[in-house]
Amino acid sequence: MMSSSDTQTLVYQYGLRRPGEGAEIAHEQMRAAHTLYNNMIEIEHDTADARDALQLRFSPDLGPAIEEKDAKIASLGELRAQIKALKGNRPKGAEALAAHKAESKRLQAEARPLAEAVKILKERIRILRVELRDNEGYRSADAALNAERKASYQAIYDGHAVFWPFYNTVKASVDQAVKATRPWMPLRFSRWTGDGQIGGQIGTKKPSEEAIFGDHPYFQIDPVDPRAWDPAVPRGERRRLQRTTMRLRLGTVPHTRKPIWAEWPMIMHRPLPERCGVPTVTVNRRMHADSEKWTAQVTVQTQRSSTGLDRGKTIALDLGWRTLDTSEPATSARRFESRDESGEVRVFFWRDSSGATGELRLPASIQSSFDHANDIRSRRDKEQDDLRVFLLGALQDRNALPDELREHVSHLWQWRAPGRFVALWRRFGDVLPEAVRDRLRDWYHGGHDEDGNYTGDVYSGDRHRWQYETGCRRKALGHRREVWRRFAAWVAETYDYIIIERFHLPAVIKKPEPEVAPDVSDLEAMQQNRASGQRVKAAPGEARSALVSAARRRGRHVLEVPAEYTTMRCAACGHCEPWTKPAELWHTCAGCGVRFDQDANAAINILARGEAMLQVPGSLEAANPAEAPRKPKWAKRHKPKDGADDA
Repeated sequence: MMSSSDTQTLVYQYGLRRPGEGAEIAHEQMRAAHTLYNNMIEIEHDTADARDALQLRFSPDLGPAIEEKDAKIASLGELRAQIKALKGNRPKGAEALAAHKAESKRLQAEARPLAEAVKILKERIRILRVELRDNEGYRSADAALNAERKASYQAIYDGHAVFWPFYNTVKASVDQAVKATRPWMPLRFSRWTGDGQIGGQIGTKKPSEEAIFGDHPYFQIDPVDPRAWDPAVPRGERRRLQRTTMRLRLGTVPHTRKPIWAEWPMIMHRPLPERCGVPTVTVNRRMHADSEKWTAQVTVQTQRSSTGLDRGKTIALDLGWRTLDTSEPATSARRFESRDESGEVRVFFWRDSSGATGELRLPASIQSSFDHANDIRSRRDKEQDDLRVFLLGALQDRNALPDELREHVSHLWQWRAPGRFVALWRRFGDVLPEAVRDRLRDWYHGGHDEDGNYTGDVYSGDRHRWQYETGCRRKALGHRREVWRRFAAWVAETYDYIIIERFHLPAVIKKPEPEVAPDVSDLEAMQQNRASGQRVKAAPGEARSALVSAARRRGRHVLEVPAEYTTMRCAACGHCEPWTKPAELWHTCAGCGVRFDQDANAAINILARGEAMLQVPGSLEAANPAEAPRKPKWAKRHKPKDGADDA
């Protein structure tokens, strides 16, 4: 039996086609799971409101502090809105610009004390809430509230229609949402869009890889010919052999022990590891425009691989999303994905222990696909705005409309989702004026002639553009994911130790508040907006996750080093200085006069820090919590005791 320190958890994703047998039950289970999620969110909302009321009752100072904080936040929000409006409308002319800057500074000076006061009040509120833990009366009332919460969960468990292994999956999603709740990101209900997930912990015991290819009572895969993954077999033959069928249990026939199965045609493009455990399986459906995509995610636990490489083979990577200027001199570094030379966004710059350097750029084809999808979206938004203006004029006589239609279009001017206009046409097509009905039909499906005959111009309809936009975006996302995966696989197969910076990406990209943000020119603001857009396209977080996942899969070690001053400190002389234009690629050190590529300089510093830490025994586990053994998230989740089915 493997210990937790010898195992690693991996997730294998396989493509599925639409379900055959049990398709209707699968859809019902997805919808029931979505309803169950919202019911649990409602319980959490009620519990949070009741706990707030308890805290106000047992702490007399808490209520006035919260009211004062809310009032100051409202005033601060108004000032921030004024500052943003000023920065977005820079006048021309020296005198007007000077007056504009003076007004902006005045508002910032007025907002800064308010922001500091809000921080002080938030800390005071936090301390008051912590002090309530020592109040015996509050603890008793809070315990009763928790008991009521558990009773509410038990009540919805007794009445829900979700198969019991899926219940734990929904509960885990709610727990994760509650844990991620912040004042600026409250707990929200989930709107049904067609996306769904079923699955979870398959049984009370962790099945083996052999069991799921046999007669496991909850999850089965028809055996696949081993030649399906043999490189010597022609690719077309391998693809044919990889076709199989996956079955997931969705319930039990009442008053019997006969299982209810759903079946999906499956492409098993890679084998599962030998002698692995399979704790969880989920089936996901994602809507892409009006089409659906099914995938299966199989979570496995297997033994860690041994590296077998030289301990000195090390690589350091500097992660970013720098936009390179073609007028600047190029760095003499090996370029991964060299077939696409026109990429302008550098995502990784690396340097290894032998002195070799290289870079990974976002391919230009991915950028163009994202840009094309955004252009289509802009055109759709413009035509939808024109449609809204037309409807507001055509339906302005509300008294002539039926009561139900008048209520439906009462907030027409606020509509943003295209589905609202489609629902208006489909639901009230019989009572709408003919001109309105024809305009909605032409907007969604394309052009018609004066006699109402369809002209075949499907490309002019919003439905086609919706599908086209989604297709472009899916293509770009898939291509980007494959580039990151291939690069991560190359790094993990070549190097034993992978050194990256330790930083929290959301904190790095967070913009400063308006009252402390520096006043920048229009050109600098445009450059910042462009850099933000390039970051979204490059998805550095996804690239980093792919790198860490590939390293763990192959048993490599990932070492995280402090990120402070890796770019500002000169690797040649150690001189550290901030500069006013960090967006520029090249910088000349004021200490030694060396001119260096900022990313190349950062990679050298990262490598030096990592190699120094590797010399200290035990530094790998201390510097990287990911290397420490972890319990799987399902370790504390068990099958519910009451009302559960079993095989």
